[in-house]
Amino acid sequence: MPHDFNVQALGSAALATANEIFAAATYNIRVQMLTAEDLEWCIVQTRRQPENLRMPWALSGAVLDNPDAFNFSFKILDADQRPAGACLCQFCPATDEMPAVLNVEMLQNFHIKGSSLDGNTFRFALYATVLFMVATQCTGLRLISPINARVADYYINEYRFIDITSGEKGILYRDAQALFQWFIDDSASVEIAHYLSDNDDQQTGL
Repeated sequence: MPHDFNVQALGSAALATANEIFAAATYNIRVQMLTAEDLEWCIVQTRRQPENLRMPWALSGAVLDNPDAFNFSFKILDADQRPAGACLCQFCPATDEMPAVLNVEMLQNFHIKGSSLDGNTFRFALYATVLFMVATQCTGLRLISPINARVADYYINEYRFIDITSGEKGILYRDAQALFQWFIDDSASVEIAHYLSDNDDQQTGL
């Protein structure tokens, strides 16, 4: 069924909230919607990666025109606005058969310069995606095709995602309510109450 909200606008608002949290925690990164220039940089950077770590950024041009895409890049405050990492997500609206979910299709840290992003790429991407999921009432998050089994195991063991592909680790899943609780717990050192909606119905709508 069609949705009656603007995914891009809600995505921008989610990233703005994430940036307030990053600033309050004095992390030296910020996050913004992915641009064509950002994507070109991702393509260049992935060519410099070892072959087993290369991701298909060059095949992702169409995501910039997809109204249901939620794509963002992380930038280090003093690194000339070049993406230090990027994430591609696809919002999947509710249908008669299933509720709305969010797919994370690609996520990569390019390690262009040491920053708080290193060791926290997935964690900070979850901050952005959880805020987006609240706004769009997604019921879960799916991680599509982790780059290798080691990364998949990291998501499973550290973030409690479950493999929904019968042991193949092709799609990992965690429900939105559990992720929202994780977000609150993980952000306990930051005064996040100010940044979250005070609309109880919206928050529990996960």
